[in-house]
Amino acid sequence: MPTPRDAEQVAREFLRDLDPDLAAGLTVQWIDRHDETITTATGERETVSGMKVKTRHSSGLYTWVIVGTGNRIITYERDIEWNSSHSRRNTAMWLHDAWVTARDAGGPELGGLHAPLDA
Repeated sequence: MPTPRDAEQVAREFLRDLDPDLAAGLTVQWIDRHDETITTATGERETVSGMKVKTRHSSGLYTWVIVGTGNRIITYERDIEWNSSHSRRNTAMWLHDAWVTARDAGGPELGGLHAPLDA
């Protein structure tokens, strides 16, 4: 698992290479360990761990990068809109199995920080 400092450096380099204009407008909000349970192609549930570097762009949208063992990028997401009045995101959660499953099944809403299923 990378240190927070290493995770930030790797995330910044990744985002600069991906989109220099995006990277220039980002401010780190926090860095912490992140564990995500996923469903593999064979239906097995597995936990993927890394350091999550969460940033906010000057436009108000959020971007995060998860850096794993060996400073490898596990995943990232950008242009996430947050709905402060509902304390949840507005942006569809295509990288989150529980949200995709609920959306595909027609609900019910997951609540909490999850985006509405019609996002």
